[in-house]
Amino acid sequence: VQLVPGLSSMARMANNSELLQLRRMAQHHPQRFAIRSNYRPVDPGWQMWKYLTQWKSQVGHAVADALFAEDNDLVVDTCSMTDWAGTMQIEPNQVYDFGTSQVHHCAYFVQPQTYAFLRKVFAG
Repeated sequence: VQLVPGLSSMARMANNSELLQLRRMAQHHPQRFAIRSNYRPVDPGWQMWKYLTQWKSQVGHAVADALFAEDNDLVVDTCSMTDWAGTMQIEPNQVYDFGTSQVHHCAYFVQPQTYAFLRKVFAG
């Protein structure tokens, strides 16, 4: 995790300085929103050629599942996306959840649902 820029800042460790700073700020900024997903590529099943043509999604998924013990979106474990300060959780109506899908962390802003959620959130 330390070798990949940005991933160490998202690690759920007790002494993670970035997360500690976010949690300190959380009490001053009570309104939080989140977008999350549990990435799962399409299972090619018996279509063996798809293992060759879609190898990146399969390998990425396998590596992320090896790094994270829980559901994840290839970059962050899903439960961390709404947990700001242990007992301080983002309200469910302030979370857009893609659920278990083919949407991963790096593709949130390619999804029309993300923009619809943001319009709803910022419209008030």
